[in-house]
Amino acid sequence: MFRGLTEDQSIYKESNGGKSIELVNPTQVVPTMSAMGYRIPKELESVHAYHPLINKLIEHNITVGLRALKTNKTTKVILLSKQKGKCGMCGENLLNQMGEMNYDGSLHIHHVVNRAKGGSKYKMTNLSLVHTQCHINHHRDVS
Repeated sequence: MFRGLTEDQSIYKESNGGKSIELVNPTQVVPTMSAMGYRIPKELESVHAYHPLINKLIEHNITVGLRALKTNKTTKVILLSKQKGKCGMCGENLLNQMGEMNYDGSLHIHHVVNRAKGGSKYKMTNLSLVHTQCHINHHRDVS
């Protein structure tokens, strides 16, 4: 197993030292979706940006993306699945138009009950996945 260890401790898991990151595990069998799971339905194959069925194609891509992400159990993925791909603040889609989760910092984990006010640091019931801008606006308005 190839692992990495970051210098910072995870604020979402109880562990000492840095966050452990599994880079590659050649012995682990990773469940994947078959190619049929990614197949675009026949009626949506010729849809383009200005086609009346573009929203159906986007919805299909989001659904497939959520199904594929369920095989990976990171905190963000668990929250994304639990929230059915919707932002915990604005209710808009968290996935991009290709139905994929961006790993570019555009999503934040928000503590529903502030940790300073006794909110749990680790419980999934106190965590919500939100857009970065929604999170910034929320804390700007609260301050």
